[in-house]
Amino acid sequence: MSRRIALWVALLATAPCTVLAHASAETAKTLPRVHDPVLLTGEQLPDLTGRSPDRIRVFAIRKGKAMPIPFQIDERHESGDLVLSRVDDDSSDDEDLPGIDANDELVFMAMDAGDRGDRAALPEAADVVIELEVRDPRTEERGWAYALHFPLDVPAPSQARYVHFDGGSNQARSDFYTVDYHDEGNFFTSLRISPEAGGSGANLVHRTRMRGAPTFSFLFGDFTLEFTEEDSMMELSGVKNGPVRATRQVDLSVDLGALFPELPTGRVETHHFRSSFVTPTKVSIPWMVLNLASDFSFVTLTDFRDVADGTRYFDANHPNGLDYEGEPELILTGEDHDWWVTAGSGGSFLQAFLTPEEWQEWGVVRGTVFVDEEPGTPERPRTDGKHAAGFSLVDVEDIPESGDYTLQMFTAVLPKPYEPGDETAPMAMVQAPLETTVRALQRPEPLAKRTGR
Repeated sequence: MSRRIALWVALLATAPCTVLAHASAETAKTLPRVHDPVLLTGEQLPDLTGRSPDRIRVFAIRKGKAMPIPFQIDERHESGDLVLSRVDDDSSDDEDLPGIDANDELVFMAMDAGDRGDRAALPEAADVVIELEVRDPRTEERGWAYALHFPLDVPAPSQARYVHFDGGSNQARSDFYTVDYHDEGNFFTSLRISPEAGGSGANLVHRTRMRGAPTFSFLFGDFTLEFTEEDSMMELSGVKNGPVRATRQVDLSVDLGALFPELPTGRVETHHFRSSFVTPTKVSIPWMVLNLASDFSFVTLTDFRDVADGTRYFDANHPNGLDYEGEPELILTGEDHDWWVTAGSGGSFLQAFLTPEEWQEWGVVRGTVFVDEEPGTPERPRTDGKHAAGFSLVDVEDIPESGDYTLQMFTAVLPKPYEPGDETAPMAMVQAPLETTVRALQRPEPLAKRTGR
């Protein structure tokens, strides 16, 4: 063999390895987001609409091998409301669903996404393969998952379950946390962070609270009313359980009597995930409230049990933290603030409050509230425990337009003691939602056809 021929042979032998190495670097998962669900509607997945959810599986590719990952498909009514189960029924995720509609939702966790692969890496029995490229819009980091439909033999799904809501006990559980709801109200009576998530498993929370104080102007003068979480009338609509998301839905209203206008009402869905839970609340603000209210303040609090030594409060203006002992003060009521953290030996968690962007443009301000052992004044709502943290909402009366608005309360468990910057990852879930590109993949050609045999 001549040296020239030998050189060409050597180049041909090494070229495929070079190409494959380059492709591997481009298609390896780089997405680190762990709190975020990925949610896609049937409208975004046209190749799956009309198909039976029990014949769909979602896979991720890791080290060249396709592995099933937890997912669920939640049905929604034409109105957009989730199709729920009875409150005492925990089998909603096992029911046979009709074909997927445009507003139904496929949900999986971004942390379960894997590397990018081709059609040949996935089960051959699937007749539909959808590539889901999940991207962080801030960093361009990516991960991939694959939704497959099987006309005949359907592979076993992933056996992992991240969260569950027990309608009988009003308790949501994951391997990161446990929360208990009050039997007759839409507030928590406990929050436990598990040792697997850096906590002690002890109950950190006496209860969560809220206080509204509208002042109405009438011909005979001003009149201020107060209402709390116990004045809200609640109707528990139902629950929806799945391996990735567990939802509790209630209808809320506040009735102050026939002499006063109806206060904002809304439907509340709390979505529980493995390490976080979020409550998007649809609030209807009647025009009469805006026309008659000369002042409207609102405070929501997490009322802690006796905190362990070393437990501290953090926010953007207090990156080094404040002790819950000896700091009895109200802070940051006039500066808009969207998150705070409590961290200690019992565990660490972040809470965020998101209001419509137009509210901030209209001057409605979110302040953070820090209470220690001196409750009872108008600025420090009374607590049953010694310490509390939360949000204030002031100048609500400055909202110029009646209508429907969505507020979000978001809580995320932090798996280690807080350090400045640890808020970035959970806040990204609500401030920079992941983006997903959907691509249909074709079946690979048979080997005989590709080789020309």
